[in-house]
Amino acid sequence: MKRAALTLLVILFANGAFAQERKADSLLKLISHADDKQKASLYNDLAAFYRQSEPSKNIEYSLKALEFAQRVKDRSQEGLAYSNLGFAWYIKGDYDKSTDYTGKAIEIGKEITDKKLLGACYNTLALLNQNQGNMNKSLDNFLLALQNREAAG
Repeated sequence: MKRAALTLLVILFANGAFAQERKADSLLKLISHADDKQKASLYNDLAAFYRQSEPSKNIEYSLKALEFAQRVKDRSQEGLAYSNLGFAWYIKGDYDKSTDYTGKAIEIGKEITDKKLLGACYNTLALLNQNQGNMNKSLDNFLLALQNREAAG
C-alpha cells in the first residue's frame, strides 16, 4: 500500500513538473515572435516563473527583461525586472546586490506610483533586514509592503 502511494506521488510530481516546464517553453516560444515591449513583459514572466526554484534563471531572464524594458522605455517592466533581480540575489545570499536592485525598483515604483511593485520591493527589503538581524527595520518594511499591497488592491 505504501509503495503504491509513493508511486502515485512520484507520478503526480513528475506530471506537475512537466506541466511547469511546458509553461516556460510556451513563454519562450512567444518571445521568438514578440516585439521588444512584449519581450520585456514575457522575460519578466519567465523570471517570475523561476523566482524561487532557480534564482540563476531568474537573473538571466530578468537581465533580458531589463534590456528590452530600457530599450522601449517601459518603466513598469524595468521596475519589475529590478525587483526580480533583487529577489533573486536575496535567494542567492548576495544581500548587497539584492539591496541595490531592490532600491532601483523602489525608485521606479515611486516614480510611476506602482503600489504592487512597491509592496514586493518592501517585502524583499524586510526579508533582507530580517536575515541581517535588524528586526525593527524588517517590521517597518513588512508594514510598508502590506500597506502598498492593500493599496494596490
